[in-house]
Order: sequence, then C-alpha cells, then structure tokens
Amino acid sequence: MMKSGYRGSVLVAGCVTAAFLLIACLAVAATLGVQHQQRSVVLGARGGDHGDHGDHGNHGNHYKYADVAILNGVPNSVAVRGNKIVAVGSAKSIRKHYVGDATVVYDAGGGLVGPGFFDNHVHTMQGALALSGTLAYVYGADEAGCVQIMLDFAAAHPDDAQVVAQYAFYLANFTRHNLDLVSTTKPVVMFTYDLHQAWANTYLLQLAGLLNAVSEYVPLGADGLATGQLYEVSGYAPLMPFIGEMGMMMAHKLMFLPESLRAQLRMTGTARQHILNYLEDDLKYIASKGITSVHVMDGDWEQLSLYDQLEAEGRLPVRVSMAASIYEPDLPNIDKVLIKNRTRAVRNPKVRSGTCKFWLDGVFDTHTAYTTEPYADMPSTRGKPLWTMDNYVAALRACDDAGLRVATHTIGDGAVRMALDAYEQVFEENDDRDRRWSVEHIELVHPDDVPRFEDLEVVASMQPMHAAQDNGAQWPAEYIAKFPASRYDDTFAWRTLLDAGATMAWSSDWPVVDVDVNIGVMQLTTHRQNFVAGLTDQRVDYETAVDGHKRLTEAYERWSEPDHKLQYLSTLLH
Repeated sequence: MMKSGYRGSVLVAGCVTAAFLLIACLAVAATLGVQHQQRSVVLGARGGDHGDHGDHGNHGNHYKYADVAILNGVPNSVAVRGNKIVAVGSAKSIRKHYVGDATVVYDAGGGLVGPGFFDNHVHTMQGALALSGTLAYVYGADEAGCVQIMLDFAAAHPDDAQVVAQYAFYLANFTRHNLDLVSTTKPVVMFTYDLHQAWANTYLLQLAGLLNAVSEYVPLGADGLATGQLYEVSGYAPLMPFIGEMGMMMAHKLMFLPESLRAQLRMTGTARQHILNYLEDDLKYIASKGITSVHVMDGDWEQLSLYDQLEAEGRLPVRVSMAASIYEPDLPNIDKVLIKNRTRAVRNPKVRSGTCKFWLDGVFDTHTAYTTEPYADMPSTRGKPLWTMDNYVAALRACDDAGLRVATHTIGDGAVRMALDAYEQVFEENDDRDRRWSVEHIELVHPDDVPRFEDLEVVASMQPMHAAQDNGAQWPAEYIAKFPASRYDDTFAWRTLLDAGATMAWSSDWPVVDVDVNIGVMQLTTHRQNFVAGLTDQRVDYETAVDGHKRLTEAYERWSEPDHKLQYLSTLLH
C-alpha cells in the first residue's frame, strides 16, 4: 500500500500547535473563523489560490491593506486578504501596515488564535430538528414520562397535524399502545436519540401500511400485528410522508427512497424556508464551538441544495462536505448516484460531496449491531449485516472506480471485520493509491482486526462521547449484559488502535451527543469509559486528543492538508 506518512497518528494537517501554524502558514489559502460572543464568522469562500505571499516583517510600499485583521490574539495577530493569511505579527505591526478604512477588525482580547476545529461526523438535518423547537423532547424519560411529555406538547401545539418526539432512550417495553394514549386520530411517532429505532401509534402504522407488515425491521406482537417498534430507517421510512417537516428532513438523509415516496417529500415553499432556517440555526450552533468545517454523514442531492442556497444567501457559517447515503436498495442506480457525487466533489470547495457513506449494521441496544459471536443476553443472534458481502463489494468497487472516498458505519466487530475484508478486496483488485477510506464508530473491535487498520491504511473514525454516560454514571446493566465478559476490553478501544499504528479521527456524531470540542477532549483525556471497572486504560494525552478530535481532521480526509495549499483557522475568544 502507498504510505502517506500519517500512520499511527491522529489526523493533523501538518501543524501541531497554534503558534507553529500561525507563524508557518503565510500565504496559505484559509477559512478563518472568529468566535465572538458564542458565534463564529467564516471568512473566505474557497482555497487553492497561490497568489501574493504577503510581507511578513518587511517594510516599504509592498503592504496592501487586509480584508480582515484579528488583533491582540495569542500567540499573534493575523492579517487576511482574500483567502490568504498575508501577515502574522504584533497587533501594532498588523494595525500599522495592514488595517485600512475597509478592513474588518476583530479584537481577540488575548484569546487563542489557532487552528480551526473540524467535526468529521455530524448529522446536520437531525441536529436542525433537535434545535428547531418543533419536536417533543423526551431525553431520559421512562415510558410514562415520554407519554406525558408528548401529551403536554400536543396540548401546547393543538394545530399540529402530528406529534413527533425525539431523543428517547431505548425502551424495551414501549409499544404503539403507549403512543395511542397520546392520540388515536393523528400520527404520533417517537425516535431514539440516534435514530436507529422509532415507535409509531396504531393510527400512523395504519396510514403507512405497517400494522400488518411482514419485515424483520417491524416486529409483531402476540396478536399478529406490529408492536409499533420500528428498527432502522428500513423500518420507519414509510412513516415519512405522514410526519410533516420532520418526514421531509429525514427523507433527504437518504438516497434509496422510491421516487413515488420522494415526490411526496420535496422541500418546497414555506416548508423549505422553515427547513433552511432550522439548518442555519444548527450550523450557527456548530460554528459557535469554534468549528469551521463539518462532514455531514448522510444526505441526498436535495439536502445538498440547501447548503448551496444558504451559501448563495450569505447564511452558511461553516464549510460543508456531505456524504451521499448509500443503502443496498441503491445498488441498481449507483452509477447515477456516483456520477453526480463525483461532479459535486470538485465543484465548490465550500459546499461539496465526494464521499459515499454506507451502513453495515445497527446498534447494540436493539441487537442489530453485527458481531463475530453471539450476544451474551440473546445467544440466538449475532445481529445481521445490512448488506450482503457481494453487493457491498460491488458498490465499493463502483465508488473506487469513480475515485470517491468511502465511509462505513460499523458498530459491532462483525461489521468492522466485514468492512475491512471488503476494503481489502477492492484495494487488491484496483491500483495502489492513497484512498483514505474510513470505518466509523468501531464500538467493538476484534483483537485480530486491530493491526489491519494500519496495514490497509484505513482511518479509524471514533466518537469518544459514545463511551460516556451522563454525569459519569455506570452503563446500565442491561446494556453491559449484551457483551460476553471476555470482550469488555475490546469496547471503545481507541488507544489500542492508536498504539497499533492506526490513523485516528475523532468526532461527535452530533446531535447524538453534543458537538462541543471540550466534551470530547475531556472524555479522551480523563475517562477510560464507564463500562465496567478494571479495563485497559484507553486515555490519550491532551495534544493527541485535540489534534485528532475535530482539529484539521477533515483536511486530511479531503486531501486538503498543506500540500494542497488549504488550511483552516479559527479564533477562539475567551
């Protein structure tokens, strides 16, 4: 395999400290973010311009006024012209030589001016919904609590045609009958915090044709009818036309919906304006954390058009790279998907695609994560992959032939192994080149597969807050019971992977957990995990946590590190 020089490391685009970055990166095309009073302004629309190298430390008439100047920062002040950092130095020098009447000046007030943070795994449509105020928020509630919250929400929004709740915990005994207490005459649906499960009331199941469905994703009760529990998007996709704007937004996280269903879910008129506003608010919240670029891990072309519109209207506060969601039903039409994806990969550096996202399994909570050995609490199952191996390899081969990146959702160690096996097969068939494909989540990894990440040069992309519980609480006994005791030490094993030479990227999976950089860094540096006591210490040092957790990681995965003259900065003001 081609060696790219990033083995056994976190993904860092060249510079390891803010001081080195600012001194070294003169005349580098940049996105410059300024966080001030909990908001971030992104300056510069594109990279790749190699023009004027500035005049750092020189005198005479070579100076030109900057478009933007950030003064009184630590370690230095900065002047930016167009897409280039043209000077780094003292506030006095920058003001004297680069600040004119038209220069926009930010006073950092002694705050850090450093590399911008990247979140390489977010779900912005889901985050927009979470912040929109249009859903009942049931986080942490038990069965009775969820019903009461939804009743209160319905009473406060009597004109809504449906009742939708989000952020539920996994409730094993919750059924359609619980939701029938909320309403029997309008659609009622509740989603888990990670969208891997939903529940629908009887009325909505009838509307969607699921009450008598025969599907592994729609479990039946003793009466032969659907329980109301719906697993994965394959189970709840038929609900989307009946749940208002959430249905529209959820639908455009997907590619595989039949055209007849997609036609009912077009984002037009007032609904589109609402969704644009929700999305803008979500991206502003992300930017408020000092994040200058995100990689959206699920989408279709209509969702991509929303980012285009926000940019055209001057309302896009961060760079957006969107992965096209690929499910097995997409395979017959994959050539059309990939052609469009490839076009968008090079069209616009501020809003682009160029990556395909696959899902191989579900989650441990519902026994849908695919494992190499049976669940301890349900020995009859190991979960089931969402793709057949032949179809998955065929889709990967098509992506590779198109020159596109690949990222794959893998929770269980069986899914991790399947992804690595398929990647290896495609790599051996095609030419040796720098691909930077990733495996996402990796909540359980088999020890035999740990060294394969370095061998195959596959990025291990993990979300540290997935290993955490609120307020440092112990994991619930029913969750721990799913794992054989012999496998506890193979959970959330990021330090093990890093020590074995894997290239690591850390991100949030927003809004499954908060997008705040500090929370992820704290988890990496202070907590092994709250799974069980006595496991291998998986903590990393602070610099490693910061460098791999949202700072410049996307620059590597998008071939945008300094060799390609792209650099991303953020100003974090205390």
